Amino acid sequence: MRLLLRLCIWLMACVPIAGSWAAEPLPRSMLLLYQSDPGAPFNIAFSSAIRLILNRSPPAPVSVYTEYLDFGAFSGAQYEEVLSTYLRHKYEGKAIGVIAVVGSTTLEFVLRLRAELWSEVPVVFAAVDVKTIARLNLPRDVTGTTMQITLSDGVAAARALVPDLKRIALVGDPLERQDFRPYYKEGISVFATELEFIDLTGLPMTELRKRVGQLPDYTAIIYTAIYDGGEGVVYIPRDALVAIAQVANRPIVVDRRST
Repeated sequence: MRLLLRLCIWLMACVPIAGSWAAEPLPRSMLLLYQSDPGAPFNIAFSSAIRLILNRSPPAPVSVYTEYLDFGAFSGAQYEEVLSTYLRHKYEGKAIGVIAVVGSTTLEFVLRLRAELWSEVPVVFAAVDVKTIARLNLPRDVTGTTMQITLSDGVAAARALVPDLKRIALVGDPLERQDFRPYYKEGISVFATELEFIDLTGLPMTELRKRVGQLPDYTAIIYTAIYDGGEGVVYIPRDALVAIAQVANRPIVVDRRST
């Protein structure tokens, strides 16, 4: 987070308008695009920090416009078209100095839109996995920080909790829908000869709560994130974790501090 904030400050203060490379500074405004909804603890902490630092360091205030794209609950070409139309009309005529992006899906969405909406606006990103960056051909005015969450870290923590660990119960949305965990399936293959994996991903919350309360001994739960609890219920991952912890009979490992 600190590096992203420093990059945003640098862009707002120093970088000339892309394409012209004149001495004219960028507009003192930022469009901040989050991948999930406004209730996520990370988003709350990030928003507070970025507004505090941006308006403390420069000589003049920075306007911050914020949008929560909620890709955890909605997806697909039609939804992206709705978002594109909404953003185009809302920010038409607004001078944006920099776009700050949180999340891999949001970064890819913004890159697809740049030619139409923000071709000359630099982009700074955070919470984007290294595999996504490796396959993208980023323009020179798109930069940021990457992250890599691996299953091996969760297994190490699980073994600390359960010294004779034999099983991992994997809980969360289906892995293919989780931007931050593209390495988990590779990790399952690596540990397949050492541990039994109980796949509880993608289950409705009612069924999941039953299953996590009946796990065998020498098992640890690795919780990733649940946005879609089935049965028409959408969760903030932290709240889904609370619902699971209330009934789980085995220890729970969380792979991110801000869930």
